[in-house]
Amino acid sequence: MTTQTKPQEKMKQKLSKRQQELVDLLKTDEWEFGVDVGGWDGGHSVRCQKGGLGRGGEARYFSKATFRALRDKGLLKNVSKSAFGTRIYKLID
Repeated sequence: MTTQTKPQEKMKQKLSKRQQELVDLLKTDEWEFGVDVGGWDGGHSVRCQKGGLGRGGEARYFSKATFRALRDKGLLKNVSKSAFGTRIYKLID
């Protein structure tokens, strides 16, 4: 039998400084987080942008490892299909 981790317990997991920085940004309604799939070099761009992705606001870039760690801890959910090659993620409530 497997047990599900409650969202409150997930947020208590130990996070690195960068993971915590991203979580703190996503707790506000000012920032949108996305992962570009593909791109010119076939890589991924992982970023948080104030005012929404592609809207010209301040952007902060994160590593794929930071994204994967939060996703694997069950803290992020994909809230979009691959719109314009970007997947949008939000914190799980």
